[in-house]
Amino acid sequence: MSSDLKALTEAIEGRLAGLDGIGAGPEGFTRLAWTDEDAAAAEWFAEQAAADGLEVQRDRAGNLWAVPDADPPWLAVGSHLDTVRDGGRYDGALGVACAFE
Repeated sequence: MSSDLKALTEAIEGRLAGLDGIGAGPEGFTRLAWTDEDAAAAEWFAEQAAADGLEVQRDRAGNLWAVPDADPPWLAVGSHLDTVRDGGRYDGALGVACAFE
């Protein structure tokens, strides 16, 4: 594995580790929409975005956006932090972690 790929993998793994305690159970992860676990995941998202110098915005549907303080063009990358009941570790979270990187 190249050093760049290894560093990227470690960065993504580090981001995922921040979500591991949110909704974790013996059979997987449960962060159902509009629950306390979903709200905690949204807080994690806001913290990650702020650490990267991004402004967090919430739209009318409740979606969170991490917006750079720069003029467009921007690239929009989407995923989700809620899960199905007992979902896998990467259920949505991997897409969010990758988008930050």
